[in-house]
Amino acid sequence: MFMLNTIFKRPTDRESRTGSHTALRAPVILTACLLLAYRFSPWFQPQPTDDGGRIEPGPKVAVELALPRQEPRVYLFDAPPAPQALLEAAGFGDTRPVIVDGIPGRIPHGSRVELTVSEEGVSKLHMGTMETRYRILLGMPLDLNRCSYEELEALPYLSEARLRRVREYLRTHRPIRNLQQLKEDKILTSAQYDRIKPFVVCVP
Repeated sequence: MFMLNTIFKRPTDRESRTGSHTALRAPVILTACLLLAYRFSPWFQPQPTDDGGRIEPGPKVAVELALPRQEPRVYLFDAPPAPQALLEAAGFGDTRPVIVDGIPGRIPHGSRVELTVSEEGVSKLHMGTMETRYRILLGMPLDLNRCSYEELEALPYLSEARLRRVREYLRTHRPIRNLQQLKEDKILTSAQYDRIKPFVVCVP
């Protein structure tokens, strides 16, 4: 915390008047950190293809998988995975065939896949939408005009009392124009508006 305060502290009047180099510390240090991250982080490195070519890295595809008697986990892939590739990533060792009816050949980003085993020992995959708290953490905003009232509870920075106010407002005012409408109607404070803005959208 001391280091961050030192780097980002606002220059004093004297430093502003004299053009002290102290005010340049933050841009210089940030630039150096970005260059180091670009040089050494595997995220920024081109990945080889099967034919020996090079491709630029893109955003990861996140898929939630729930296996019997295990906590659900989120797995990241470079491209939408096939159902079998998802099971292999999770270390699912059952060699019996798995029924994948209704599952696409490639599982899209933000999906939840659950594997169930019947009393007869038949394994089957079911696909739905990833749990809301995971979607928010992965940068997938919540649509206030379409989300369920239970999904609203995954929004950060809001107390239970504030969530109840938001829920009751949406019940009577959907569809809303934008998040600004909640601030204008005194449902959210300015601070709450600024905090949850990155996590929500309002699609007409």
